[in-house]
Amino acid sequence: MASGATVFATRNQMPAHKAITNLAQCADEFLLVTQNVDDLHERAGLAKGEMVQIHGNIFRHQCSRCDFEQEQEHEQEPNGIPRCTKCGALMRPGVVWFGESLLAREMERVENYLQRDPCGVVIVVGTTATFGYIIDWALRASRRGGELIEVNPEETPLSRFATRLVREPAALALPRIVDQMINS
Repeated sequence: MASGATVFATRNQMPAHKAITNLAQCADEFLLVTQNVDDLHERAGLAKGEMVQIHGNIFRHQCSRCDFEQEQEHEQEPNGIPRCTKCGALMRPGVVWFGESLLAREMERVENYLQRDPCGVVIVVGTTATFGYIIDWALRASRRGGELIEVNPEETPLSRFATRLVREPAALALPRIVDQMINS
């Protein structure tokens, strides 16, 4: 198993989530950068510290005015939209909406990870490879000879840089790829 692995993933397919968790448990260093805003990676057993939710987390509330954030209860609040306990403004889901900037603290986590040694393996899954920042991070993570695996039924702008193309859905491909990596 390579000393560092980075996975960029989007699709919500539990077998793929479990495969990513298995990979994380076997890697010396690991970072998942996901556009998913749900908790499926966490439910599959991935530690929060090994994951960057670059588009935020639907289970967090953030104030629409100040910097206050809080974990959201999974149940809907009985009296409607929650208000900030700090300033009284309306709270909103803690996700990045179209046209908004990515979360600075999460981008910093990715950048700090990439400044260390290059990764031995980078896996880019699903539609993530259509976003320029993901392509940049994947290429930087795999610099100096790291394997760059793209798992996507369709061709993407990243495809021409990949050292291995897997044209299957993530739920089918990732468990097999991770098993091969762990057992080799």
